[in-house]
Amino acid sequence: MDPVDNSQTASTPPTAPAQAVSSQTQIPTQTPPKKKGKLGMTISLLIILFLLFISGAAGYTIFKNLQTNNQEVACTLEAMICPDGSSVGREGPNCEFSPCPTPTPDPTADWKTYEGDGFSFKYPSDISVDPNNKNAMIVSKVPSAIEFYVLTEKVQQLVEQSEGLKSNEQIMMGGIPGVKIKGSEGIAGTVQYIKGLVENNNKTYYVGFSTQSPELFNNFSPKFDQILSTFKFTE
Repeated sequence: MDPVDNSQTASTPPTAPAQAVSSQTQIPTQTPPKKKGKLGMTISLLIILFLLFISGAAGYTIFKNLQTNNQEVACTLEAMICPDGSSVGREGPNCEFSPCPTPTPDPTADWKTYEGDGFSFKYPSDISVDPNNKNAMIVSKVPSAIEFYVLTEKVQQLVEQSEGLKSNEQIMMGGIPGVKIKGSEGIAGTVQYIKGLVENNNKTYYVGFSTQSPELFNNFSPKFDQILSTFKFTE
């Protein structure tokens, strides 16, 4: 017997039926972007124009300021007389007159004026000339007085002779340098004094204040300084 060929008789496994493949593939759809409305575009354009305008205005202002600062303005040499007798000139980019100084109230405006031998000074209205001494004024009911003389001694000599000298400072009297001295004299130094001394035309002018009251001395000293500031030469 002939051998049997098993390769010819082996059964072939059944093939699974092919599944049907859809020929139509679904593609996801994209929503087209919405177009901006005309109103939104108009607002954006206005904002841009506004920012450009602000930037341009700021730049122009800075440019003008720099240009003005770099320019030298030559003003005419004119002067304006102020009420106090001082004068001011023109200045600034517009060449306008400078403002006049603010007048300072004169605390001695309502004071009286004493006319002496070649000099004068102002004194408070509540002070009166001593009827018994034409070279003195009565300051208060307490022992006190303002005295004024024209002397022949030199200022330095009078300073050296001053009793109980405590201070010596230079001041202006009648527009020229003088001295103001302070000290105490009398028994136990109970009399305190302030003296203004100035030389002019070989004469020494003396204006002094003295009192036995420490309280009056402290209170009246600033006012006496004002009296010395009003001192003038009349010849």
